[in-house]
Amino acid sequence: MRGDTIQNLGYDINGCLNTNACCNAVISLVEGKTLDAAWELTPERVAEYLGTLPADHFHCAELVVGTLYLALADARENQRSPWKKMYR
Repeated sequence: MRGDTIQNLGYDINGCLNTNACCNAVISLVEGKTLDAAWELTPERVAEYLGTLPADHFHCAELVVGTLYLALADARENQRSPWKKMYR
């Protein structure tokens, strides 16, 4: 991150092809955005962006967006208390 902007986002996954596609979509949709803008991302937007996510795999988008929210919350906490990052 640079300031409040997400500069680089990555992932490590052991999941299905659809979950992997959702991860790539999330990266494309949030890199270069602010933390506040990234919070607005929804699983529906990820599925729309992909265009080919099977309906029975919509849960993949939900899992990935939920994980993004956890990472955003962690990034906010690190901004508020940067010293805590050393102890994780």
